Amino acid sequence: MPTDYRKQLDQVAWSLCILSICTVSARCYCRAWVLRKFGWDDGFMVVTLAFGICMAVLVSFGVRHGYGLHLADIADPNERGLALKFTYISPAPSILASTSGKIFMVLFLLRLLGHSAKRRHRWFLFGVAAVMVALNIFTIGIIVGQCTPVEKSWKPWIPVRCLGPSWLDIGGRLQAAWNAFMDLVTAMFPVYMIWRLQLKTSTKWGLTFLIGGSVFAAAATFVKVYYMRDMTNLTDVTYAWGPLALWYMAEVFVLVIMGSLPTLKPIVSQIQGRMPSMGSYVLSKRQRTGGSKTTTVGSKSSNGFRHRGQGDITVALNEIDNMST
Repeated sequence: MPTDYRKQLDQVAWSLCILSICTVSARCYCRAWVLRKFGWDDGFMVVTLAFGICMAVLVSFGVRHGYGLHLADIADPNERGLALKFTYISPAPSILASTSGKIFMVLFLLRLLGHSAKRRHRWFLFGVAAVMVALNIFTIGIIVGQCTPVEKSWKPWIPVRCLGPSWLDIGGRLQAAWNAFMDLVTAMFPVYMIWRLQLKTSTKWGLTFLIGGSVFAAAATFVKVYYMRDMTNLTDVTYAWGPLALWYMAEVFVLVIMGSLPTLKPIVSQIQGRMPSMGSYVLSKRQRTGGSKTTTVGSKSSNGFRHRGQGDITVALNEIDNMST
């Protein structure tokens, strides 16, 4: 086990942050300039990135003052207080980033499903998102408000009472486990639809990787749940929370990166020379579709009844094509 997490914290924070900035910038370019379809999900992705940058900055400031070191190894009392301060407050923007990122995934999935999203699908997705928001607010409240005044967390000499460490453990694990569940839901639901289509296996795998990328964020979240065993170690919190910080940063930035990949195909097409100009990309798609969109959700038989099946999925496939080709 390392005796100093400072180097890893800085490396993870800024390598993933820079990569996230690049992918979100490319996403905004594709959505707003090339396709001219900047939507609510794109806006939530930008908000998620902003919270992620704030998280990385706070962790980096904490590292400068000793975040990642054993508390006993920080000799200067002022530096120790600052290290404790940034250790306690840096998880808050990570939870906010996770919240907006999960909302982005729900909106992205609803746009993906299009007219094939039934009322029960929408209620289910909004329901799990509402529970996620409530748990995240609860967890932020515990982290920030475990002591009153909040300065008690990094100024232990202040004579006030605080919540027991078990509150941090229970709240953190509940929040992280539900977030991981949401990542799996938003990853597996569209993947299930894709594998029902009559497509080549290689195409299915490609779409699965693009649309189901949030499963990687879920994996990071599950690892974070494991390291939450150290949340109650408040006597050496600057060191004990080091691995936890590595994984909550990975969770946020992996969600940002994987959530942006499905929208970057126009840039790939430009680089490969298959798209002559930005404006002609949208025009060429309209010309290929005859200037109209396919809105059929199902097909009707001769007796007038609607058959559910391949038509429901066709709308979703068209939405995937609009976003990833």
